[in-house]
Amino acid sequence: MDSLEDIEEKVELLLEDTDGDGTPDYYDQEPNTEKGAWTWDNGVTVDLDEDDVPDYRDDEPASEKGSIVDAKGVMVDKDKDRVPDYRDDDTNTPEGVFVRPNGTHDAGGVGGACCNCNDVTLPTIIFDRGSSKVKPEFYGVLYSVAEKMKECPDLEVKATGYAIRSKSQANLAVTRTNAIIEHLNQTYNIPRDRFEVNTEGDAPSGLEYSDRRIDLDHKK
Repeated sequence: MDSLEDIEEKVELLLEDTDGDGTPDYYDQEPNTEKGAWTWDNGVTVDLDEDDVPDYRDDEPASEKGSIVDAKGVMVDKDKDRVPDYRDDDTNTPEGVFVRPNGTHDAGGVGGACCNCNDVTLPTIIFDRGSSKVKPEFYGVLYSVAEKMKECPDLEVKATGYAIRSKSQANLAVTRTNAIIEHLNQTYNIPRDRFEVNTEGDAPSGLEYSDRRIDLDHKK
């Protein structure tokens, strides 16, 4: 039988957190997290847009999937025509010229809309357990959502939470969704009628943080 000293030593080992991210090493799937990074419960650094730039130092935390980003997580756009280089067929557009969705323009400077509004990827917002307050870590993400909605005036967003077989959980999901909509409306003047609140029953099997997440999606 272990002595009290042995038990205390084992407890200390279980609680040890080498990288200081709040997740003990025993459970930490990423034990060398950068200092100051925000992590999931399993210790993995949060990178919602999966561009390999952690959200805590990502200046564009909702960059388009597949895009090339710089060290700050901003989509590379050499000619600054608001069409990222990864889908820009003309990366040397003259300054001030209106461009088509693929980054090209007419010789006379007449072009089309800019912003790839038919293929929009929107983020997931994670809340603290039992809370409906939008966390400051997601302010940058919601700024990117607002910018995309301003660029695409016809874009409507469906916000989905999960009831998890509980009326109280369903009510919390709706409250969280409304908190996101209120933030976008009050901070960026995005009309409330451009959102649809959707509360599902059970979350899909294996969906992470299903009792804490609100998924934003392009309303088809």
